Amino acid sequence: MIRKYIEPTLVNEFESSLLGVKKDSPALLLERITYDDAGKVIAVCTWVVRGDRCRHYVDINCV
Repeated sequence: MIRKYIEPTLVNEFESSLLGVKKDSPALLLERITYDDAGKVIAVCTWVVRGDRCRHYVDINCV
């Protein structure tokens, strides 16, 4: 199973230098947590995306 979280945030000084924006610019904080079949966390990915250059989509398959 994979869970993905998306939340608004403001970039800090370090993130602003990497993203080429001013400190406290709006951004999206994304986190993905992957679990094995037993429910144990096997991977955590976190990233920050510029608020002025992002587009997020989700595919939903209804079974």
